[in-house]
Order: sequence, then C-alpha cells, then structure tokens
Amino acid sequence: MQNEDVERSDDEQRDVEHMLRHCKLTDEAKQYYEIIRFKHDMIKNDLLRNTLLKEKPQRDAMEETSEALDFLYHYMEGNVNYEERNYHASLLHYQTAKLYMKNIRGKKRAALFLQLGENLLQLGQDKLAKTQFNEALHISFGAYDQQNEYKRSQNMLASIQEPKSSPPVYESLLSRSLKKARSTHTSKEPFAFRDGYRYSPLK
Repeated sequence: MQNEDVERSDDEQRDVEHMLRHCKLTDEAKQYYEIIRFKHDMIKNDLLRNTLLKEKPQRDAMEETSEALDFLYHYMEGNVNYEERNYHASLLHYQTAKLYMKNIRGKKRAALFLQLGENLLQLGQDKLAKTQFNEALHISFGAYDQQNEYKRSQNMLASIQEPKSSPPVYESLLSRSLKKARSTHTSKEPFAFRDGYRYSPLK
C-alpha cells in the first residue's frame, strides 16, 4: 500500500463515518463495516509485513477476518439482488458466500441456507430448495445442542406447532426453516432434520 493510497483511504473512511452518523444501520451492516475497518487498520499499520504476522496464529486471524468479510459481502449482495428480484444474480452471491463460511457458525450460517432455499424456490428449483431448508433446520437445532439445550429446542418445536404458546429465541428462524422444509416436500417420505428424530411433512 502506497502512502497516497493510505491518505485516500483515510479520507474515504472519514467520509463514510460521517455518513454513518446520520444513518440507521442494521446490526449486520454494522458488523460488515466493523470488519472492513478492522481489515483496513491492519493493512494501514503494515501488519501484513510485521514480524508478528509471521506467526501462525496471526496469519490464521488475518485469513479468518478476510473470509468473514467475503462471506458478509456476498450474503448482503445476495439479499440486495433478491429484494430486487434479480434471482440469478442473488443465487450466484449466495453460492459464493458458502465458499467463505468455514468459520461462520450458528444463526448467520442457518440464515444463509434459508435464504438460498428461498432463492431456489423463486427459480422453480423446489427439490434443491428443500435441501437448503433442511440444512438450515439442522444448523438451528445444532446451535442448541452445542449449548446442551436440546430439551429446550424440543420445547421450541412445540411452541412453533402451538401458536398460543410464547416462542423463545430463534423461533423465527426455526419456524421458517421447519415450515419451508415441510411445504417444499416432494415425496411421501418424512424428512429427517436431526439424527434419531423424524417428522412427517405437514398435511
């Protein structure tokens, strides 16, 4: 990075921060910006050529940061194109985002598969969409398994099926995944969303 590049990027960063003070951003957009700013600061401070970065932990941290940034970029671009009904363009972005999701966990990972399924439905790819919805469902329930809260996830399933009960956190994601996986069912066989547990599609 040349000195003039640093000066120009600093100016642009100040302009962006000024605009952000007058904008209401989603948490996802804020996270995206923070990753960009972090990566910019790393390059600006010459950390790429710093002897510290020769150590594997620092190299891994830089790689993970870059992958997270690429994931968020393509995920958000996919959402923009989806809202504009550019379904082929959004599909390309979602598929590209999957290439950078090695270190993406939990809700954000499930959300990508859910959105990818929605996109495939718009393109008439019902069978492929179903696999994405099932994957989102696996991940959503897996998030509870990691916290030793599978019993709570079972209670959540009951709350989804029983509207009068109060749904806990993750209800929206799980509910959408479950309903989409069932509504796009293409055969008479029930689908499995977790080892040892099977549910028949909605009638």
